[in-house]
Amino acid sequence: GYSSAGPLWLPCSVDDFLRLRALVDRETAHSSSHRVHVHAGGHMQHGHSFAPCTRAKVTS
Repeated sequence: GYSSAGPLWLPCSVDDFLRLRALVDRETAHSSSHRVHVHAGGHMQHGHSFAPCTRAKVTS
């Protein structure tokens, strides 16, 4: 699980995060019909840009 001593810092606005979460939820719900193109080298192309939400720094 995930444990945090305080509020979660988002690397983007709350509205952007909520849009990203809704997009992930929709894609997860439709995963059986959603096709992801995998290119040489294992690069996956979804056609969506998640920046800056995906630039979160992981610290331990």
